[in-house]
Amino acid sequence: MNDIAAVILAAGRSTRMGSSKMLLPWKDKTVLDSVIDLAESAGLNPIVVVTGAFHDDIHLLLSKYFKRIEEIHNPSYAQLEMFHSIKLGVESLVQRCGAAIIFLGDQPQIETELIDDLISRFNEKKSRVIIPSFQMHRGHPIVIHQDLFPEILATPDDKNLKSFLNLHSSEIDYVVVNTSSVLQDMDSPEDYHRLKNNQKE
Repeated sequence: MNDIAAVILAAGRSTRMGSSKMLLPWKDKTVLDSVIDLAESAGLNPIVVVTGAFHDDIHLLLSKYFKRIEEIHNPSYAQLEMFHSIKLGVESLVQRCGAAIIFLGDQPQIETELIDDLISRFNEKKSRVIIPSFQMHRGHPIVIHQDLFPEILATPDDKNLKSFLNLHSSEIDYVVVNTSSVLQDMDSPEDYHRLKNNQKE
């Protein structure tokens, strides 16, 4: 069994963006490429990408990774919330890892050092939930112990990640960070351009 896997959520409709966030340019690649690179550089395995909207184009992008990436399509991306994509990713990892890091596919600005810190904390304490925190605000990505996988899978699809985490608030192990990157995602063109202009080389 591998220690820590990755679930990258890339199924959203990007309604406010007007085009697929995953396929937007980021440095010399795309937003989704950059998140996958982050997971690969951290040694996470398996790496599962949950797709939905813009499936054909994202599938084509993922095809270059060959067997390094596992793709799961969420056919209900338009009807159900993000939590359903998390469930699909987690379902594929049962008995295959000790924990999974849940990545938002539109957070290419996350630093490698942050992922290393989350991995180190899990290896040290085996906490059931690990969340980066900036100025007392929860961020992403988050680590979920495999002990919680069955509960995630049993949770109704109309629930969301926040409500699930609130059930385990006493068990959350916060990693305090000094970067707001864990709170930022790109819902709109303005978000994208702001993050892109601030990206580190």
